[in-house]
Amino acid sequence: MQETELDKLIILLYFALILSYTPSAGFFHPYALILLTLTTVLLFVVLLSPRFAQSLAAPLRALTLHPSILLSAGGMVLLGWLFFQNPSPFPPGVFPWLTAPHPQGLPVAAVGMGLLLWWSWPGTRSYTLPYPTLYAVVLLNMALGIIFYGGLYQQSRGLVTVSYFLLWVSFGLTLLYLPEAAWLQKQWKGQEIVRALLRVKFPVLVIVALALRVLLIQSSPRPPIDVFVCANLGAQELLHGRNPYEALYPSPYPPAAAPADIQANIQNENQKGMWLNYYQYWPGTLISTLPGVLWGGDIRYTYLLAQLATVWLLLRLTGHLPGRSGASHRNVGEWIVILFLFHPRWSLMLEQAWTEPLLIVWVTGAAVLLQKIEGQQISTPIHRYVGQAHRQRRMEWGASLCWGMFIATKQYAALLLPLIYLLIPQGSRLVWLSLVVFTVIILPFVLWNPHEFYHDTIGLQLDPVARFDSLSLYSAWHWWLNAQMISGANFLAFGAVVLWTWRQQRRHIQSPNAVVNLLFCSALALLALFLFSRWAFLNYYSFPTALLLLAYAAQCKARQVTGDECVNR
Repeated sequence: MQETELDKLIILLYFALILSYTPSAGFFHPYALILLTLTTVLLFVVLLSPRFAQSLAAPLRALTLHPSILLSAGGMVLLGWLFFQNPSPFPPGVFPWLTAPHPQGLPVAAVGMGLLLWWSWPGTRSYTLPYPTLYAVVLLNMALGIIFYGGLYQQSRGLVTVSYFLLWVSFGLTLLYLPEAAWLQKQWKGQEIVRALLRVKFPVLVIVALALRVLLIQSSPRPPIDVFVCANLGAQELLHGRNPYEALYPSPYPPAAAPADIQANIQNENQKGMWLNYYQYWPGTLISTLPGVLWGGDIRYTYLLAQLATVWLLLRLTGHLPGRSGASHRNVGEWIVILFLFHPRWSLMLEQAWTEPLLIVWVTGAAVLLQKIEGQQISTPIHRYVGQAHRQRRMEWGASLCWGMFIATKQYAALLLPLIYLLIPQGSRLVWLSLVVFTVIILPFVLWNPHEFYHDTIGLQLDPVARFDSLSLYSAWHWWLNAQMISGANFLAFGAVVLWTWRQQRRHIQSPNAVVNLLFCSALALLALFLFSRWAFLNYYSFPTALLLLAYAAQCKARQVTGDECVNR
């Protein structure tokens, strides 16, 4: 199965979404916000009108350039962005990595130019990549990952150097997916080495990605950020039988340097120290992070395990498990995994201990189970369907457990329940079962201390303090118009997407693949929510980006099952 114009459009919009917030690290930047808004609008157009989306994608039919050419051109564009971008709104000396040139871009561009020269050298070479645009985006994504690698608080230069070496190794392994890599077997004397690398390149890439994460945790063992301090110590409080929502946590910030939304929650007890009086996440995060604290004393090891589980689930979602399909089709699933593992800002997100890896693994697990239920309904003959009812019910319970853990992990996750109800055939049952799981998880902590639980998990979210450094139209309203956007604009934007989805369902305009529709609509709804939000940083946008990648992965499988060429109808 070859790449369609709509496939090209979706994956290019996915990369545009990453490119919009990666150079800005999720902080306010005029060009980044314009590109982010434009990408969101185009995604809405793709979802709104498949017929218009097809016409929008038609010019991409001519996009058949070799990935090395796209990599070279992309390297030049990235260098231009990095070296000539306008200053950020921060005072001089604050977050200098947002505006300082990145010398890592030079070798990336050099490799791209070398590939271009090698490809254009006299001689004829042909390539048979099934999804050339997807692969080109993978290469550009890997190049971005090398340029933007690093956290804010890494201490060991030796570990950082090893990490850069591994990043270049992973980039080289990704190049082995080029059909010309097989040609190297005939030219080099070490044919057995090349042949062995071609066989094991994907598992080695996964191992390298996990090693990079361990090195990052080791090189930045105690990042001074409230997310890490509260989440890590909160899990330890629970292990010692104490209520994490009642505890006080040592503040990593000097009072004057703390963000505005945190200053109001710093307590000073008899001048003995500054303390934070909140654990800001639902109990699902608290429970999920216990293994990391038990194993390595660091919640980020839980995130590492969650990402490893997501890799396995992604391969299940695409149907491209090694050994179960042809090499070319299997490559597509592997490239999607590489995009997930080597997000350009994975190092910063892991260092800061942001919780999105937990959200991603739960929603991916639910998507895999729902896709299996949908596949049974499509492919199972009627005389065998009755015998599958018990198994289908078990998968529904499994999906409900995943959704329940999902909405019990972070506050905004519950906003996706209406979309599940509208877009999944068994959505009403899934929603009620998920709410049962959610209630079972949070009820003990609510009863433990209702006042503190409300203050930490809900009261802080309703705090009116704004952050005008966020990458959102809320900040743009402040910087460009010197005014404040109306309160609740983010929920109005989110509700508009949900209402539009309900209207489409009333008109019986549905996707042949409900899982694709759910993931795609959820990504768009959350993008609308965050674009108008007071707080929208790198970790916020990384989650709808992951949802869009999941929708793309599920679509690859759906086109094999149904033969459908569109993401939605």
